[in-house]
This record gives sequence, structure tokens and C-alpha cells, in this order.
Amino acid sequence: MHCLVTGATGFVGRALVPHLRAIGHEVTAWPRSGIFDLAGTPTDTTSTKWIAQLRGVDTVVHLAGLAHQQRGTQARENYFRLNRDGTLRLAAAARAAGVKRFIFLSSVKVFGEGGAAIYNELSQPTPRDAYAESKWQAEQLLTERFAQTMELVILRPPMVYGRAAKANFANLMRLAQLPIPLPFAGIDNRRALIGLDNLIDLIALCLTSPDAAGKTLLCADAKLYSLPDIITAIRHALNRDSHLFRLPKPVLRVFEALLGSSASTRLFGDFQVDCSNTCAALGWTPPFSMEQILRCDARDSRA
Repeated sequence: MHCLVTGATGFVGRALVPHLRAIGHEVTAWPRSGIFDLAGTPTDTTSTKWIAQLRGVDTVVHLAGLAHQQRGTQARENYFRLNRDGTLRLAAAARAAGVKRFIFLSSVKVFGEGGAAIYNELSQPTPRDAYAESKWQAEQLLTERFAQTMELVILRPPMVYGRAAKANFANLMRLAQLPIPLPFAGIDNRRALIGLDNLIDLIALCLTSPDAAGKTLLCADAKLYSLPDIITAIRHALNRDSHLFRLPKPVLRVFEALLGSSASTRLFGDFQVDCSNTCAALGWTPPFSMEQILRCDARDSRA
């Protein structure tokens, strides 16, 4: 199969492109800058160039987008220009070029920020920030405009982790690497995450599976993780003991207050996702555990 991957130099793309080539696919890689330039506003001339490059492509895997939180007056506009409008223009070019399948990497953040709910395919999206809203609007408009003429596959992953991850997981990596005991043994939260290797395995399956066509698919690792689980897995990958201790609840609440509500929610809150429908529909099981992925990453970094 000939597939085209946008965002090929990003965190997911750098791992996906060689994997797809290794299993026999022909891959055209569009980096973050270049023909699919997210820094500029696409024009009709740009779309014409895209159509020419997309001819002969069977499937587009659209990873490129603006993910990390931006600040300032242009932040909201940037999210919608890149994540929504850029996606729709690319999908239009793909359809004009005769592309059969379009895989769009969205986010479980379209549902909100977690809490007591367990999100599944029937949960009502309630995006809480511009990033999530731009992804949700892109999903809706893709379905409205292209579902009858291309095979759409929408993937909604939670936070993707791995050695080269940025943002929130990178912060957890730095925290876990501190050479001190950490006061998180008493935290019993439940968060869905997906390892980079598991996400790549699923995307590769979605390239060829007839059962993926027309589906919106939630995905995550096979288990939910608590904060102690994550810290322990990172430290074990570094051949270190977990070194966690328990704080009395009143002290822990003070600690949470000092962190602020946003950071506290990310560290101690719940974000639960039920991926059983995805696994059943595609016959898919996430092949790797967090500790396996992080240990492999650690070995690669030392090689």
C-alpha cells in the first residue's frame, strides 16, 4: 500500500514512518515544514501542489497539527487554522487525488478533562479548550463533507508516552528522574494513556483493516494507570527502585493546592477511557505494557 504521513518529523511520525516501511508499505513522508507547511496559510496553489503529490496514494495518515498549549491573542486562531481548516483542505485535496482512506489523529480531549466519567464512543463531546474544540470541529466537518466519498478513520488517543514525548509526559519523566523519594504512594487515580508503540501498531492496522472504515475509534493501553504506576514504570526502566512514600491526606491536599488546579488535575485526577469497542471491532489488543515500552526506550537511548 502507498500511504502518505503528514507530521512525519513529529513525535508519532518519526516512529510511524520507519515502522510502516519495515512492514512493506510504500511511504511518502511530509514533514512539519515543507509541502505541508503548518506555519503558513494554505492557498489554492498549495492545494494544487498537494493534489499532485497525493496522486497514487491509497491512504493518508494525518498526524500534523498544533498540539501543545499556546498562549497569546493568536493562540485560538492558530488551533483552528491548523487543526481544523488545514485538515479539511488536506482531505479535499486527498479526495480530488483519488485517495481511498483518510486516517485522522484526533484526541480523547474532545470529551473534556476527565473526572468520574468513563468515556466511550457514546459519550457526548464537551471540549474544554481551543485545542480540543479544533479537533472536535475537524471531526464533525470531515464526517459531514467526506464520509460518503472516502473511507474516514478517526482515532482518539489519550496522552501518548515514550522517551521522546513532550509536554505532560515529559514533565512526569523529569519528575521520576529526580534522585529523591517522591510522596505519591497514596495516590489512587486512574488515567488512560497509550504508549507510542501501541499507537503505531493500531495505526498500521487501520491502514488495511476493512473494519476500520467509517469508524471513530478510541484507543489506549490495556490498563489504566495511577500516578504511582507511572513513576514506578519510569524508574524501573532506569533500573531504579520506585522510592515512593505516603503523605497524610491533609498534607497531600496542601501539596495539591500549591501545585494549582491544572497541574493537580493532570497529576492526581482521573481520565478513564473504555476502548473495548475498538478492540472488538478490529480484533486488536495493545501489544506492549508501559514498562516494556519504557525499558525499550531506555535501551535505545543508551545504544
